[in-house]
Amino acid sequence: MIVEDGTGLVDADSFISVEFAAQYLSARGISWGVEEESEKEILCIKASDFINSSFRWNGIKSTSTQALEFPRTGLYDRDGYELTGVPRPIKNATCEAIKVLLENEELFTTESENGAVTSENIKGISFTYDVSKRPEGKSLFNAINTRLEGLFIDKSKQTVVSGRVERL
Repeated sequence: MIVEDGTGLVDADSFISVEFAAQYLSARGISWGVEEESEKEILCIKASDFINSSFRWNGIKSTSTQALEFPRTGLYDRDGYELTGVPRPIKNATCEAIKVLLENEELFTTESENGAVTSENIKGISFTYDVSKRPEGKSLFNAINTRLEGLFIDKSKQTVVSGRVERL
């Protein structure tokens, strides 16, 4: 595993180290559930893959050759301060993605928080959902989305949920 150090590495595959994730999870009373260092690295890489590819980020990549979407230039927090390197919200959201993986959930899911699509109307763009198949009591990946608020373009269209249209 090669952790992005904030310089725009061409071969980085994780936003966080196993040590960072361990501190984050431990502070929240969460156990890894895996023992091997290599398994923990795989979780860090999978979570980073998800965060890296699931949003259209504000700003631009710092270099054209960097492997990951961070570091970026022109990226600011809610208070207007420029964020450099791999910002803390990205690292924290990556740890939240690890929590999802530890709960045996897929990050790249085909579920919709509205329930399963049972009918569609393409020209009128309407969908009907089976609310009995809605995930229980939570927005999909809400903990990830809230940590990244303000860092990506058009939050209403970039919330990490997905759905699948099923034709009858």
